[in-house]
Amino acid sequence: MKVPRFWHCEWVKVPSKFDPQVSWHIPRWGWSGESLEAAKQAAIERATATKQRWSLGTAEKVGRWYLGNSYFVQPPREEILQELADDSGEIEGWVSRNRYGVLVLNTDRLVMIDIDRKKVHTLTSFVKKNVLGWLGQSQESEEEKLLRLCQEIKDESFRLYRTFAGWRVLLLSRSVRGVDDNSLELLRRFPVDPLYVKLCQQQRCFRARLTAKPWRISVERPPCTFPRGEAMEGEFRRWEAEYNQAAVGFRVCERIYGDDEPCEQLKKLVALHDQLCQVNSTLPLA
Repeated sequence: MKVPRFWHCEWVKVPSKFDPQVSWHIPRWGWSGESLEAAKQAAIERATATKQRWSLGTAEKVGRWYLGNSYFVQPPREEILQELADDSGEIEGWVSRNRYGVLVLNTDRLVMIDIDRKKVHTLTSFVKKNVLGWLGQSQESEEEKLLRLCQEIKDESFRLYRTFAGWRVLLLSRSVRGVDDNSLELLRRFPVDPLYVKLCQQQRCFRARLTAKPWRISVERPPCTFPRGEAMEGEFRRWEAEYNQAAVGFRVCERIYGDDEPCEQLKKLVALHDQLCQVNSTLPLA
């Protein structure tokens, strides 16, 4: 999984591609799972590479800060709040806080699939529903299709949740070891956003939001991003207290299908997911 604990930023000064008399300052982050020193060295190397590419008129000159086709080349810059280890002591998942302040579960063991509700024009939906009605046919809803899909995939056990803007599926019957061809094949059997599939591939883990989005509960976004400087720590803690007080009144998802118990290897991860999402409450979704 690619959610490093240590981060460091180096700033690169380059001439603007629009006006040579104007300078741009570009941040270059380095990251590491081992040490801050390693993160600093990585940032210096990326800053040096940026200067070289810019002077040669390559990547940045045509508006591309990264080489190749790596859309998610940088892992999420997030504070790690909690780690979960298996019986051997190996990390099987962790909870981090993302850039807009919510808690996120990251794991390469539990397949988690987020599915957004399709945006359908009201008039189109009305016409289609009534035409099918006149023909004596019923239109299967998105939720009904997902329920049927969970039931039709043999030899697997799923749990289906309803979210504020769609659904979430968890695979309960088996643990996986990374985002490999088998788990990707399973992902693609559901109507999942291709960008989510790409994100899982690049970060080598599955991710699921655990707490409410701030704007849905009348809270501003955090005043700063991670890592925070000392000057912003107090401001961030005030925001965190306000957010936590509001977020406790909302759940992220509600279970609508799947009474099976997760396999032994997934019990801690699924229990943590359900606890932090407040699945078993009757709170409004956010």
